[in-house]
Amino acid sequence: SDALPERIGRYEVTAVIGEGAFGRVYRAFDPNAKREVAIKVPLNFVARADLRERFLREVQALAAIDQHPNVCPIY
Repeated sequence: SDALPERIGRYEVTAVIGEGAFGRVYRAFDPNAKREVAIKVPLNFVARADLRERFLREVQALAAIDQHPNVCPIY
């Protein structure tokens, strides 16, 4: 398994939450907002145009329902 990165941008990575077909999800801390966040990072093969488009559709679908109490906000 890949080593856990210390940071992704400004976010302080604390754990791997899970991994799926398109990416790995990390638990991290946002020092600016002082809150925990989840960051989904695409895997290398998302460079393929068809897979990249599917990943972007997933983000758009989640963002469209981010006002539901059982869905976390997407940024």
